[in-house]
Amino acid sequence: MALPHNPTPYGLFGRDGEVADVQCALNMPAVRAVITVGAPGIGKSAVAEAALSRAAAAGTLTGRAQHRIGAVGDDLGPFLSALEQAVGAGLDLLHDPDAGLDLLARGLGPNAALLAQDSAGVFRLFRSLDPGEASSLRVNGERVFAAVFLVLRWLLGFGQPVVLMIDDWGR
Repeated sequence: MALPHNPTPYGLFGRDGEVADVQCALNMPAVRAVITVGAPGIGKSAVAEAALSRAAAAGTLTGRAQHRIGAVGDDLGPFLSALEQAVGAGLDLLHDPDAGLDLLARGLGPNAALLAQDSAGVFRLFRSLDPGEASSLRVNGERVFAAVFLVLRWLLGFGQPVVLMIDDWGR
């Protein structure tokens, strides 16, 4: 017996309609967030991952992260991780990624070092910078949001859509 052809990743069979719906929403300029809700185990994450993979293949700057279940007070961590991956995807497009990262760091000023504190990705390269008055992400919420805004503006300079996926956020 031959298995049916599966054009979507992650073993999705018969979910092309849902993946297409998510992709359609991601492609709408007025849409700023797509939220999938449903019972555990019905395939929300797989559908979102498939749509995100297709978006990345089409040139979208993407990042993905998973919220750790039971991680109290770390709501920003997965978002920053996904944002960091999108920055990495943007740097991959540059002829001189080091110069691009340096330009981003200069634009962020002392907030660059603040983003580096809990980083495992490209933001960790900002650790050698002077953090100014930075003590922690939690204490410097306003500075973190200012830094995130500047990073998003930098990403938009690539002229590509930016899509971040945070799985299990709010669980």
